[in-house]
Amino acid sequence: MLTLGGTLTGPGGSTITFDGYEDNTNTLFGAGGAHVGPAAFGPGPYSTQQAVSIIGASPFSLTEVVTIHFTGPGVLSFDSELKVVPEPATLTLLGIGLMGLSACAWRRRKGVGTPTR
Repeated sequence: MLTLGGTLTGPGGSTITFDGYEDNTNTLFGAGGAHVGPAAFGPGPYSTQQAVSIIGASPFSLTEVVTIHFTGPGVLSFDSELKVVPEPATLTLLGIGLMGLSACAWRRRKGVGTPTR
């Protein structure tokens, strides 16, 4: 997930562009895998979130490229984060497992289905 936000003040034509890359070769500054972006903004406040496609191998590297272009004097502030978020199927399996454990605990507490010896 590429999350970013901030403020760009400056004359018209000033821009900031973000690109994110996931590289399955685990190369330093690798840009050979999935690409997120570009996210481009002009003067003023900005904010966005963009999803990274499924990462297929481990280990991998995450790289973020930020390009700042001022057409005159200006000020820039930004916060950015590029991170891996678990896929929905993984979270679903975790939830089903927790539901199963809670059902077993409930049955044990109620005495339902107690095995005989």
